[in-house]
Amino acid sequence: MARLAWVTSRARHSWLTSQAQQCWLNTRRHYHPNGDPPRILITGSLGQLGTGLAKLLRGKYGTQNVIMSDIVKPTKDIVNSGPYVFADILDFKCLQEIVVTYRIDWLVHFSALLSAIGEQNVPLAIRVNIEGLHNVMELSKQYNLRVFVPSTIGAFGPDSPRNPTPNLTIQRPRTIYGVSKVHAELLGEYYHHRFGLDFRCLRFPGVISADTMPGGGTTGEASQGHCSLPCSGADELQWLWYTNQVTNTKR
Repeated sequence: MARLAWVTSRARHSWLTSQAQQCWLNTRRHYHPNGDPPRILITGSLGQLGTGLAKLLRGKYGTQNVIMSDIVKPTKDIVNSGPYVFADILDFKCLQEIVVTYRIDWLVHFSALLSAIGEQNVPLAIRVNIEGLHNVMELSKQYNLRVFVPSTIGAFGPDSPRNPTPNLTIQRPRTIYGVSKVHAELLGEYYHHRFGLDFRCLRFPGVISADTMPGGGTTGEASQGHCSLPCSGADELQWLWYTNQVTNTKR
């Protein structure tokens, strides 16, 4: 299923790229009234998605305009690569201070306990994945931020139809991680329709990172195998497609 989703994403890449230019022009008009690039905060940035995305966004918008954050002590390389701050998503005032101090425009919310770790500590997963999301959504509404929250094929369940699985179908996940992502999808739609929040969400298959070791998801073993291999052009293509989704694609 994950491989099918990846092959499909590669086929869609050329179409997304062709659509990106007009979407980018619209983005510039809305978020760059003075010609300044957006200020972007990435929560949970030391996970499998954040480090690679930060590199690409910093290359596009400038190093000082992309602020990485997490609750983990960063390596020297991370500190030297650009702005990094401590951010506990369960502390609303802490998030407020970061948004105000760094004049954040876009928020990429990666902080979460993944499936394997979440099943070991369900109460903590509920706090991080659900209560933390509530803070991010309220913060984005209060400061008119553009927010992206990734979802997962784990939002489906054993009762969902397969090959192919429709976007709109029965969702009965059997993990707290999957349950929290269904909640995130629905809450984001609600905030969009109720408050006009610019909310984006994309369901990923299993993620294999070329930059970061696995962090407790179900693809951990595959990620460890991938880390022993040299990086190829497929990694760049995957991230380019992903970045187009986050920064350019209209709802």
